[in-house]
Amino acid sequence: MHPIIAMWSHPRSVSTAIERIMRERGDCTCFHEPFMYDYYINRAVRVMPGFEPEPDKPQSYEAVKDCLLEASESGPVFFKDMGYYVVPRIFEDRDFADRLTSTFLIRDPVKSIPSYYKLDAELTLEEIGLEGQWRLFDWTNRVIGKAAFVLDADLVQNDTQAAMRAYWEALGLPFVSHAFEWQSETVPDDWKQVEAWHQKAQASTSIRPAEDNEKVREKFELAAAKEPKLHSYLAHHRPFYEKLRAFAVDA
Repeated sequence: MHPIIAMWSHPRSVSTAIERIMRERGDCTCFHEPFMYDYYINRAVRVMPGFEPEPDKPQSYEAVKDCLLEASESGPVFFKDMGYYVVPRIFEDRDFADRLTSTFLIRDPVKSIPSYYKLDAELTLEEIGLEGQWRLFDWTNRVIGKAAFVLDADLVQNDTQAAMRAYWEALGLPFVSHAFEWQSETVPDDWKQVEAWHQKAQASTSIRPAEDNEKVREKFELAAAKEPKLHSYLAHHRPFYEKLRAFAVDA
């Protein structure tokens, strides 16, 4: 069996752009948030705006897992997903967790929250995502016994090649220079189900540099002026970001 690389992220963390880089490598079968179907369709936790599910996709946790395992029989697999989609279900599925090479992508919630709010004003506390990531990271390290790789989106945006070089080295993958440029008109098919969420990633041909801190804070305060609960969301999730940030690679 071949490796199954999981990038556990949270919404608006630059994860889709990294997924595009992984697709451009050409040596992995890539999946875009496969467990989203279990969270939003099978369990129907809430209605996700802009999500147009495809009827032929596996919808339950078990069906998604089987799909990933089957794909790994033919070659390496990469998927990016949200940690809260599988927490706590995966804690009862140690065999599958042990098959994964779990990695984590984080972004300062002062940046990710207003970006998420702009697309979904009804976002929930859980969907900010960093608490679920921390629970999964902590469990993976303690119970599965694997030192999970953590990547911060700031590094990815400010020095994409250095960040991905470190990521690939940790995974035992060779550096592939052609993966950093892509054509905006060649959009992966499975992005179409959530096309409204990935307009920038679809229109871009590379990852853009991070914005300066003053502009970032201004965007957050503008969003919080419309929805005050964003302050409590930030206060809740920032400690989990800081815990994960302590383990992040410094390329």
